[in-house]
Formats: sequence, structure tokens, C-alpha cells
Amino acid sequence: IRQKSSEFRSLSANALAVTPPWISLSFGTCIFVASNAVFKSATLMTTPAPELDAALARLLCVGFFAAVSDVVLDVPASEWLWPLRRARAEEVSPNPLFMSGSPLAGVTFAFILMVPLAVAAQLLGLAWLPPPREFPSAELAALRLVVAPATEVTFFSAWLTTAFRRAGGDELSAVVAAGVLFGLFKVPLSDALAPDGSTALLFYEILGAYLAFLYQKSGGSLPFVAIVA
Repeated sequence: IRQKSSEFRSLSANALAVTPPWISLSFGTCIFVASNAVFKSATLMTTPAPELDAALARLLCVGFFAAVSDVVLDVPASEWLWPLRRARAEEVSPNPLFMSGSPLAGVTFAFILMVPLAVAAQLLGLAWLPPPREFPSAELAALRLVVAPATEVTFFSAWLTTAFRRAGGDELSAVVAAGVLFGLFKVPLSDALAPDGSTALLFYEILGAYLAFLYQKSGGSLPFVAIVA
């Protein structure tokens, strides 16, 4: 499988006049989005609890994608998938909050993003808080606060920036790409074209870029970024 996929990437790269790592980046993005939809549909047909369905689908998707990335895309899981990958000390920003090594420092960076966004939204008269909802069940809370952020940053912050680095892309390109793709993943194009949809799309694009930036500055600490998300 490795040999055949390598040959396919080389042929595709020659046809498009790019290097094979860029092919891996493009195909990897498509594979993640497609597998996320497939696993979501599959779990909805087999289990009755919506929250458990969604959590199981996300975890299965990450596991499947890690195997595909390692074998087919030549982006080893040890380079991006926590806990296989550890933060590299030489890549950590000198900022004391990054150097503390504690993922809980991510709470500070969450406020650093959200407070300015909240102030800007208030001044511009934009709705930035979700409408009131019932207190979530334990399963739904775990999905929204743990499983969803962890699995999303695993791809959009960790894998995407790693694939960009292997392809020779710079940090800024990786941050911008992560932001754009995260926004489109969270807000489908049909919703983005609806009233107030562009505001939601912009918010998620800013969030995706911010998380990718923090991933790079933290030396690749996925738990740190997941806390922020």
C-alpha cells in the first residue's frame, strides 16, 4: 500500500507540477472531510444516542485518518497525533505562558481571543452569543467541551500545519489555510450565504487561524490548543 500510494503521489505531483507532499496535503484534507461525514452517518444508523453517536464518529474518524495519514499520505502519526507526539522544546515560544508547559495556560489565551471579539461584536451590533438553551446532558457536555475540540484541533491545527511544514510551506500559509478550512468545516457554504452566515464564518476562520498559531507557538502541544478551543 505504501509503495502504490507513493507512486500515485509521484504521478499526481508530476502531472500538477508540484511536489508529492502537496499532493498528500490536498488528498488528506479531502479524506478527512469525507471520512468525518461517513463515520457520522454510520454511527447514526447503529446507535440510538445522538451525543454518543457524534462522539464515537469523531473518535473513529481521527483513528481512521491517522492510519491513512501514516500509510497512504506519508505523514507519520508520530509527528502530529497526541500522545504519540510530544511538544518540542526548541520550538516553544519564549512567552512564559507557553514555556510553563501546562495545558491549563490555554485558558488565558482563550480570553485573549474572546474578549476583543466580544467587544468588537458589541460595538458593531453583531450577535456573538448563542441563544439561551437548556443545560446540556453529561454526554452532550463531554462532546462539546472535550471530544469535539480535541478531534477538530487534531486535524486543523496539528495535521494541517505538520503537512504544510513537510511540503515546504511557511507558518503564515499554514495558519491562513487552517483558518479558512476550519471556517468552511464549521459553517457550510449554504449557511455562510444565509443572513448573518458570513459573521459566523469569519468567527470560525479567526478561531481556526488562532488555534493553528498557538499550536506552532506551543511547540506542537495539542492538549494546550484543545483547552483553548
